[in-house]
Amino acid sequence: MEVLHSLDGASYEKGLGGETNIKVEASIFVAIQRNGLKLTFDIGSMEGYEAPGSVLLAEFSPEGIGLGLIETRSRTMYRYTYVTGDNQEGSLLPGLLKAFPEYEGPFSQVAISYRFPSCVLVPSTLYQFQEEGLFLQSAGADIPGQILRSDHLPSHSLQAVYGLPKSLNIAVTRQYLRHQYWHQFAVFLKNGVPDSGSFLNVDIRPGDFAVSLFRDGQPELLSIFPYASPADVLYRLVQLAESFGLSRDTLPVEVSGFVDEGSSLFHEMRLYFAQITFPGKLEPLRLANAFEDHPAHYFLSLSKLAACVSYPEH
Repeated sequence: MEVLHSLDGASYEKGLGGETNIKVEASIFVAIQRNGLKLTFDIGSMEGYEAPGSVLLAEFSPEGIGLGLIETRSRTMYRYTYVTGDNQEGSLLPGLLKAFPEYEGPFSQVAISYRFPSCVLVPSTLYQFQEEGLFLQSAGADIPGQILRSDHLPSHSLQAVYGLPKSLNIAVTRQYLRHQYWHQFAVFLKNGVPDSGSFLNVDIRPGDFAVSLFRDGQPELLSIFPYASPADVLYRLVQLAESFGLSRDTLPVEVSGFVDEGSSLFHEMRLYFAQITFPGKLEPLRLANAFEDHPAHYFLSLSKLAACVSYPEH
């Protein structure tokens, strides 16, 4: 996966397993190296903006953290940072905040999306709070050392039940005392699900990709898979299409996340899926001028998270 990044105004390419030369300020470089972080994106600045009047959008996964700041009135994202590293226990947040203190807060609102694989959708008629652990275990999830959460999805009559590392929950709660949170799949289900036909979204990040398959407005499969090469992604997607009896010639496939149209991964996907596209204009999220060198589909998941926030009327 060749991904075009921009860092402090400089662009560079990074291939799967390839080496990348990055120029960053020495103080930031030392901070992220000491805390086991690898900087993937660092876009925009705080110039002309104030954190207390902004909304923080945060995405946490086992492989990384993405943080974005939105100006409330215009709903424009003016700052974004994404780091990778071992975040299985939520250990990346302190180091990220040390390197980029503008994300410490306070903020007018904090919205968090968790992208952890231990998640199962339970029909509301069957959901019981005291049985959340059993639901996850029945789906093969490993829940020791995790705290259990659930998101109510009334429009689908579902409950998204998922597990988070306890240490991550403690770190987030201590840093952001008041925040809203959802699993990424709940965020996707709350926004932009087609009413009819079949539809597949593939959201790609370093180390994993999230698959959201819908049929007639209802989820057929929501899952997160690890990958090490484009072949891993293609194998899984072709397998899913065949398992659900979907034609690769007619199935609409939307690709989002950190992948470019010129990448080998996207090229290979086009060979196997005829109806593959990137999402169009982001709603309701707007991107500041600092983001003009970055495709909008990089930030689709953040746009859907931004749509979950209630903004004050002006």
